[in-house]
Amino acid sequence: MKRIGILLSGKMSFSALHTDEVIEQARRTGCVVEYLLDSKAEDANHVAFDGGRLRAHLGRSRLYQLLRLIRRFSVHNESMEIKFREFIGENLFAHSSLLGILSGYLAIALAARVPGAGGLCRAAESIFYSSSIFDETAGRGRYDTALLSSVGNFGFEAECLFARECARAGVKTVSVVTNYDNFLNRGAAGFIPTRLGVWSNHMADNAMRAGIPIGRIEVIGAPSLDVLLKPPELSRSDFLRSLGLDPDRKTILYAGGVLIGQSFEVIQAFVKSGMIGKYNFIYRPYPHSKVFSSPVSILIANYLTTYAYTYVSDAETLSNTIDASLGGFELRSGSVVDNKGAQIRYSDVVVNHFSTLGLEACVLDVPVVQVAFDDAMFGVKRSLYPTINANQTHNLVQIKANAAGIARSEEDMIRLVEDYLSDKSIDSELRRSYAEMECGVLDGNSTARMFDLISAV
Repeated sequence: MKRIGILLSGKMSFSALHTDEVIEQARRTGCVVEYLLDSKAEDANHVAFDGGRLRAHLGRSRLYQLLRLIRRFSVHNESMEIKFREFIGENLFAHSSLLGILSGYLAIALAARVPGAGGLCRAAESIFYSSSIFDETAGRGRYDTALLSSVGNFGFEAECLFARECARAGVKTVSVVTNYDNFLNRGAAGFIPTRLGVWSNHMADNAMRAGIPIGRIEVIGAPSLDVLLKPPELSRSDFLRSLGLDPDRKTILYAGGVLIGQSFEVIQAFVKSGMIGKYNFIYRPYPHSKVFSSPVSILIANYLTTYAYTYVSDAETLSNTIDASLGGFELRSGSVVDNKGAQIRYSDVVVNHFSTLGLEACVLDVPVVQVAFDDAMFGVKRSLYPTINANQTHNLVQIKANAAGIARSEEDMIRLVEDYLSDKSIDSELRRSYAEMECGVLDGNSTARMFDLISAV
């Protein structure tokens, strides 16, 4: 019987790996799974690691932090250039010495351009900054295999340290990708897994650019999309009625962005157009603390309740319970219940800010309109990184595939929505080909292939 340790440290890893399907496939292949998380919650299937020790380790040395930053920006594409400008904009005035911080930015930019910089930083981090945070798990023969949701690139520090400790202890590591932009937006790999499961050939190419040898990569599809592809429990009519909406009306799903002020402006554009009150309108706020900490979030919810046929999704609960620490979620309750899949499936058009939800709409063959105007709320921000979402590498792929309508203005957005509402089949073949290019096989069996990959290690 193979024992598998699965580390969870964020929404995407949770939604992909903490599912009933994962438990079922583990049972099918004779495996026992145990989840590691930064939380005090503990039962037969969940154990806690010391998140405080992990954060202290990451902050122990300025050189260590510099190495991780260089590795982050060592993969060169449009996204990394935008992210670097964003990094400068966020930190420029956080230090007393402006000359010193500018010198630091220059050093990072130059070092990241050195050929093989990502691999050199990875090696230096592993040799000089080894950790022992997971000694009670990986280091004592608790697991035969570690399952991780990344290759330890930027934003996946817990996975990176866990995988390195597993490798030192002789534990095999299997990584799967939980979002389509990870290799394009997150820099070079922090560890080389025993095997890596990617969604598609397109993602395999990007994985190699991030430092993963081709011999360790296998295309398995997207496990995080399996639940999306399952038949819904409710019919369209029953689902819309459950939200207080009218099944006889067409439905617009607006998935807001992280800039709450811009979301309000988009909603106002729909009000001015007369669409809100005429069609069903579902507003799904972006599940991020930046959104829910703003008073504008409450203003929007109250504003929409004054119109008929509107529904505001409770994405706040999802965000608050599956945050970076996972500390607020009652793990014993099982998988997270969210009706996002039904919201997408039963809508006639999805309006989005180039988030993963737009790709999911393409997977379900629902028309998508991507907001590509006024991406930042202040002129000075736009000068630093204009239309940041539209210009990121993974979104340029979607734009070039013509899989979505690209709204460069509010007028564009309203016109495109009206076009798709009049004929939902517009761009259907382009959406399908784009979804298959990004996600590989869309048969709902990617989790099963993930466990086949684990069993073969």
